Amino acid sequence: MTETSKNPFISIIVPFYNDSLTIERCIASILNQSFKDFELVLVNDGSEDGSEKIVERFRKTDDRIRVFKQKNQGVSVARNTGIEHVLGEYVAFCDADDYYGKNRLQNLCEEIGNNDILFTNYTNIDNKENIIKMTNFPNRCFKLDNEKNCLDFIINEVLQKGCSWTVWSCLFRRSIIMENGIRFNKQCDNFGEDLGFVLENLLYAKSVLISKDNSYFYVSHSGSMSDKNNDVIRMDSMNEVSKSFYERCKRIGYKKYEKILAIIHFLIMYGQYYKMIGKPAYPELKTEIEKIRDKRFYYQMVKRLLRSYKEICEYTDKRTAKQILLFTNYCLHGNWERFKIESAIFYKLIK
Repeated sequence: MTETSKNPFISIIVPFYNDSLTIERCIASILNQSFKDFELVLVNDGSEDGSEKIVERFRKTDDRIRVFKQKNQGVSVARNTGIEHVLGEYVAFCDADDYYGKNRLQNLCEEIGNNDILFTNYTNIDNKENIIKMTNFPNRCFKLDNEKNCLDFIINEVLQKGCSWTVWSCLFRRSIIMENGIRFNKQCDNFGEDLGFVLENLLYAKSVLISKDNSYFYVSHSGSMSDKNNDVIRMDSMNEVSKSFYERCKRIGYKKYEKILAIIHFLIMYGQYYKMIGKPAYPELKTEIEKIRDKRFYYQMVKRLLRSYKEICEYTDKRTAKQILLFTNYCLHGNWERFKIESAIFYKLIK
C-alpha cells in the first residue's frame, strides 16, 4: 500500500454523485501522478449507482485516499464536507467526470512558490477526448498587497478577461480557507458557487500566480448539467454570489469601495444579462429579476452603479461606460419601450 505523510502538501477534493462511468478514470489519473505528496479526499454525495464500490476498491489499495459519505445535498455541500477534513498546505479540486494529466501536481507544486492562489489553464475535451478548446492565459504574477489592487485584479483579470475562475483550475492555500471560514455558497443552486469561492479567497490573498499549465482535462458531456446551465437564466444564483462577496467585503473593511463593488456586481450578473441580449427573451429581464429572492440587494447595487460613471471609466472607455449605465437604467425600471427609445437616441448621438 502507498503511504503518505501526516500533513501532505496538497489535498485534492473530489465530490461524486452517481459517477460510476467516470470516477475510475478520475481517481486513477490522480493516484498515478508523478508527484506523490498528496491526499485524495472523496466525498460521496449520496450515490446510488455503484460509484461507492469503485471508490472503496481504490481506498483499500492506497492510504492517501479518505472517503466521506453524506446524503445527497449538491456539489457545494459536498465540497464543504471535503474542506472540513483536508490536511494539506494547499487545496485542489477535481470533478468526478474530469481528470488530471500525469504531471499536473508536479507542475503546480514547482510553480506555486509562496503564492496564495495559483490559477491554471485547462483543456476542454468531449467524451471522445477530442479537444474542444485549450485556454492560453500567459504566466503572470500579481501582488494583491492592498485593497485596490485586489479589486482591480478581480475586475480586470477574473471578471473581464476571464482568467479561469473555476475551482478545479486553481490551487488554494488551506490556511486562508480555514482561518476565514470560506465555504461554497449553498444558496447558488449549484451554479456560480465556484466564482464566489474564488472571489472570497482573493480578498485574503497577498499574491497570485497564473500558470500556463493546461493539464486539467475538463470533459464536456452532451446534455450534462454544465451544458444546460449555458442556456438557463440564473440571475438569482449570481445575485447570491455577489451578495455573499459584498457582505464579506463589508466585514473586512472595504466599505469605502462601494461603487467599485457595484461594478463587480454588474460583472458577476453580466453573463446572465448576456444570455438575453439581442434574443427574444430580452424584454423578459423584468420577469427574471422578479425571480430573485433578495431583490432589495439587487436594486441597491443597481442604483449604486448608476452613480458610478467615473469609477466605471477607470476600467473601460467612456462610450462603454455610458452603455452600461443605459442598460443599468433599464434593469432598474424594466421599461422595454423606454430602453429601446433611449438606446436609439444614444447610438444616434455617438455615431
